[in-house]
Amino acid sequence: MTRDHGPGTGVATGARPSCATCAGLLADEVRARAEYDWSKATDCRVLLRRHHLADHQGRS
Repeated sequence: MTRDHGPGTGVATGARPSCATCAGLLADEVRARAEYDWSKATDCRVLLRRHHLADHQGRS
């Protein structure tokens, strides 16, 4: 999973488009970033990574 959408953005990628959980966590992260809630954005990335490893066996 990479997190490179420009310098310092830290947006998580690697989510599966067909997975509702991945999509929801990505949407939550985008919303948190728009609200300048960096803690929540980080939490979303951590949860997405854990979900990705547990439910998608770490495969993109």
